[in-house]
Amino acid sequence: MQEDTSERKFVFDSPTETQSKTSFKDYCPSSVLIEALRLLDQDRYEDYGPPDVSCQEIAYLWSLLFKMEITKEQVALALAAMKFRRLLYNLTHDRKRATDSAVDLMAYLEMWARFNEQ
Repeated sequence: MQEDTSERKFVFDSPTETQSKTSFKDYCPSSVLIEALRLLDQDRYEDYGPPDVSCQEIAYLWSLLFKMEITKEQVALALAAMKFRRLLYNLTHDRKRATDSAVDLMAYLEMWARFNEQ
């Protein structure tokens, strides 16, 4: 009997025997992802301006500082790496900060993805 996938937002291949039976089943964005998108498109945009302009300006400053060309895509990845390290640390020390770091990490990765689509 075929599983009905018409109600899913995203449809992925059926999980294998070694994968969790709940992998991607009835997927909907997590609160972390929703908050990251909200911050990126609203709060941070209002506070700091368009992310592409901000990261381009940071790239220019880092290029001067490190005496090599840095791109806005590299800035977004570097900031994501910093947040990922903080997330790993906070997972064992402070769950609230871990959630905040996860939100920021997702926002930086979304910025990188958007830059690569331009």
